[in-house]
Amino acid sequence: MPESALSNVDIDYVVPLKEMGFLLTRLTRMPLASVQNIPEDIKLEAAIAERVVGTIDEVTRLARPVPMTCPDCGGSLFELKHGKLLRYRCHTGHAFTADMLLQRTQHGLEESLWVALRMLEERKNLLTNMASRSEGPYGVQQEERIEEMKMHINRLREFLLNGTPKHSGSSNGTSGPDHPADTNGLATRAPSQCRLSQ
Repeated sequence: MPESALSNVDIDYVVPLKEMGFLLTRLTRMPLASVQNIPEDIKLEAAIAERVVGTIDEVTRLARPVPMTCPDCGGSLFELKHGKLLRYRCHTGHAFTADMLLQRTQHGLEESLWVALRMLEERKNLLTNMASRSEGPYGVQQEERIEEMKMHINRLREFLLNGTPKHSGSSNGTSGPDHPADTNGLATRAPSQCRLSQ
């Protein structure tokens, strides 16, 4: 948090930790400056955060709409920019810095990809069961669909575990939530509700 404040807002004092107590003591003994009126945009944003108000018209007085949705409620997001700090807010009161929004959407993307992988595995298992009961051209067609499904599964698994799919489309035999590889922004563990049985 201190580094974020230093990077994005004007700072009145920067002191080492050992000097902070002396500074706070000195500041509390200083006479109060003249009371200034709170800016209207601050009042409005505080009211939105406290759910006192929360219509889209009120949020548009503070920010511009952007083609993204709130990861908490699915509502439309609005972009606020104060100096270097880029923030997002929905009309129901949820607020995010750009970095936090990136983390939240990244987590949602990972969850969705693990769910997609589980569904592909289930479809492959169903096709395998159907092929085992089929003969002739239909059985051959099912086998071809199974091989194609395996290729898609292996590519998606490689992407989730390693960050990039193997060009050969073959699995390296390692999968599951404990694989240590980096995924270029995607976490490498499967959500508990999406674990795959091998």
